[in-house]
Amino acid sequence: MRRAFTFLLLVGLLLFSVSSALANGAETFTQTFHHVTDPLEDINLCTGEAISGTITYNGVTHATMTPNGGIHLTGTFTGVFEGDLAGGGSASGRFTIWFGDNFNNRNETHTFTFTVHGTTSAGEDFQWHLTAHLSTNANGEVVVNFEKLNCP
Repeated sequence: MRRAFTFLLLVGLLLFSVSSALANGAETFTQTFHHVTDPLEDINLCTGEAISGTITYNGVTHATMTPNGGIHLTGTFTGVFEGDLAGGGSASGRFTIWFGDNFNNRNETHTFTFTVHGTTSAGEDFQWHLTAHLSTNANGEVVVNFEKLNCP
C-alpha cells in the first residue's frame, strides 16, 4: 500500500502542469484521467494472495498552491481490475483510491484510502478497505501515523 500511496503522491505532484486558474493569489491545477489501463501486480491485503493482470480507471487530481507556500493536493481514482490469482483461478472487481495531502510552513498531513470489491472465478466475494494517515509538526516530527485495514 505504501507503494500505491507513494505512486499517487508522485503522480499528483508531477501532473500539476495542466489547467490552472488564479483566485485570491492561490493557483490551482487539475488533471483528469480517462480509460487508463495499467498492469496490475499486487496482493489481496486480507489474504496475501497475489494477483497479476490489468486495471482500467478514471481519475482526477487537484492541487491548490497558496502564495505563502501552502499546498493542498487531492486525488481520486476509480476503476476495474481483472487478473490471475497466484493460487489458481482469476478475480475481477472494482476499486477506489483517494488521497489528500496538505503542506504548509508549520506541518503536513497525508491521508489515503483504498477500497476493493471483487469476485473470484470460484464465485467467492472479497473486499477490503485500507485507511492510512500521517501528520507531522513544524519540527518534522511525526505526531500521528496509522494504517487501518478492514477485512469484512
